[in-house]
Amino acid sequence: MTSPPTRGTRRPRNAPSVRAASLEQARQVLQQDRAEAAARRAERIPGAPPDGQVWFSVAETAVLIGVSRSRIGQWVQAGRLPATRRRRLWWIRRQDAEVAANARRFRQAWGRDPVDLGRG
Repeated sequence: MTSPPTRGTRRPRNAPSVRAASLEQARQVLQQDRAEAAARRAERIPGAPPDGQVWFSVAETAVLIGVSRSRIGQWVQAGRLPATRRRRLWWIRRQDAEVAANARRFRQAWGRDPVDLGRG
């Protein structure tokens, strides 16, 4: 059995400071910890409702309709555009966003709301 190095003695340059097996074990533990942390972060990030439908974020809906994100938020708050809130984010169903986009295009082209057509 060898005694630990005393002060002033050095280990050879090519000698490892730790055993290779313990280094590999430390790498595996670190990798597992990182994977668990990533899974916890993924749980905190709100996503679209998991119901099989296609959902758009407020930003995607704004691009589709051609208005600002704040206008989409105003429509959602006023009840003009149905939306679902998950944690901090609003999600709009694809078909609701497309209906709103088509109504906006119609209003721009004809200068009136599609609902007012029968009133002449």
